[in-house]
Amino acid sequence: MAPQDTETDTDTRETHESDAYGDPRLECDLVMKGGVTSGVIYPGVACTLARVYRFRSVGGSSAGAIAAAATAAAELGRASGGFEKLDALAGRLTARGTGGRSLLFRLFRPVPEQRRLFGVLTAGLGRTGAARWVATAAAVGRGYALRLLLAAVLPLGLVVAGVLAGGVLGLVLVPVAALLLLVGLAAVGVGSGVLADVRRIERFGLVSGMPGPRGGEALTPWLHERLQDLAGRGPGDPVLTFGDLRAAGVRLRVMTTDLTRGYPVTMPWPNREHWCDPDEMAQLFPADVVQHLVRVGGGAREDGLVAWPEPDDLPVVVATRMSLSFPGLIQAVPLHAVDHARAGGADGAAPRPVWFSDGGICANLPVHLFDSPLPRRPTFAINLEAFGDVRRQDAEDEGQNSYLPLDAGAGRYRPRRHLDPAGVGGLLGFLGAIVGTARTWVDNQQLTMPGYRNRVVTIFHSDSEGGLNLDMPAEVVEALGARGRGAGRKLVDAFAGPEPGSVDGPAWTAHRWTRLRISVAGLADWWGAFARSFRDADVGRPDYPGLLAAHADEVDLPYRLSATDRALLAQRLGRFVAEEQQWDDGLAGRHAPRPAPELRLVTDMDTTAEPLPPTGIAEPPQEPGG
Repeated sequence: MAPQDTETDTDTRETHESDAYGDPRLECDLVMKGGVTSGVIYPGVACTLARVYRFRSVGGSSAGAIAAAATAAAELGRASGGFEKLDALAGRLTARGTGGRSLLFRLFRPVPEQRRLFGVLTAGLGRTGAARWVATAAAVGRGYALRLLLAAVLPLGLVVAGVLAGGVLGLVLVPVAALLLLVGLAAVGVGSGVLADVRRIERFGLVSGMPGPRGGEALTPWLHERLQDLAGRGPGDPVLTFGDLRAAGVRLRVMTTDLTRGYPVTMPWPNREHWCDPDEMAQLFPADVVQHLVRVGGGAREDGLVAWPEPDDLPVVVATRMSLSFPGLIQAVPLHAVDHARAGGADGAAPRPVWFSDGGICANLPVHLFDSPLPRRPTFAINLEAFGDVRRQDAEDEGQNSYLPLDAGAGRYRPRRHLDPAGVGGLLGFLGAIVGTARTWVDNQQLTMPGYRNRVVTIFHSDSEGGLNLDMPAEVVEALGARGRGAGRKLVDAFAGPEPGSVDGPAWTAHRWTRLRISVAGLADWWGAFARSFRDADVGRPDYPGLLAAHADEVDLPYRLSATDRALLAQRLGRFVAEEQQWDDGLAGRHAPRPAPELRLVTDMDTTAEPLPPTGIAEPPQEPGG
């Protein structure tokens, strides 16, 4: 079933477009999805919202982290033209250089050892059909010319010998055999060259983000300069930190992935277990950023490592770059930490490398970042999806190329992926579906949840828009920007209404009611399960009330409480369980939103690590009760 768009009032739309970025009366949070170059959509969304809302919390993954950092910096620099600068940012990315490539493409500068492999992999960007293959073949010829010439020596010799010999054998069969030999030797030569280049890849990526020995524009310095400029800072000013944003009432959170532990992490994290190597950081970040890390880390210790900053002292550009480490393309960022599982060994206390890669690996759309059971302000989320059978691109009106489900039942169903069970293409599609499901199943589940899906606007794009298309034409980037502004207007019209700050928009009222209903329903189910187990006497000896009784002192238990505290907790839990019986009448779940919610306990990944001891010498954690 094709989704239905919300209607957008033309007069209201024009009013919002003409508003200045002055002093909005409303506040909102914003979360943005990863998508590499698809991030050019986000300035239009953020600037449209900024005319009506002041951003209090902003977050994202990968390219969404760049957009989140830029939006937070623009909010900090709102009075000095931050959002005007942000609105012009996407257009600047299409500026062409002397080689005809856009600024966006030039920012992804490969390390010197990977220039030819990067050239081959990117030669077909912006081209389709035969033109893509011709461009790729030409890049192979340029990059691996010597190997191709060597591969041609023997076949050329065979052709010369055949011509000199004459006859059918020499003039027909020998050249054919020579051609086949040439193809085989060329494949071996190019293949061995590619393999040699792959073996030289460092930090798991082709692009460090820094200029390299040839200089020129590069991703991380450019991003650092833009963030400083958006925040109203110039050359020589202090590096923008999370603390600067927090002091201005703006909370920024970005996702990265700790590949050594195997889970996503929200930055900045509160623990101090990590160290960084200034020499490694200098290969990934500008000099003033590295100097800041060394200064706030208290200087280097004997092995050259520097303590990782406190959350408020962490530069925004560092966290953003750690979130934007697209596997294989942009190098991962190494930190160092003690592996407590190995702490008993001879070198157990020595910090070991910890690798952080793209935040989109595990949480590409972290809708959960700023949620509370009952929201006090809207937390908008921007989802990106490809056009497909459900949605056809509207070339005339970019506002129709996004979708905001506002009706109670709208957006409940996710599009189903079509899998072809036959052939090599079918197998590759199957493997791709496995990887995609492993990466996005949490995001996709949340996108169907009532109270979540109705404030997530989905912006659609084609295969030639966003993604890894590093060299998009100006008209494509302009269209994506218009698409983003159209999506932002849908959110404003639905949630802020025709009189922002005076009368709530109908979507905001409906959203708060839905969140109230679904939170109460989830709480009632969880509360009931807790109360039933607490009252059950057949759960072992002693039962749960018995664990809180005085004789529990006789049992060796972890996480002890004093007798006074246990008595107080027992009293409170008794009232808690007794009160649940009055709820056990089905009222909370009556006509509740579907699908039903499920409350569960999950680990806070940001607080699992052991803090760094004041001595700077890492120690293994104590066992519970120790």
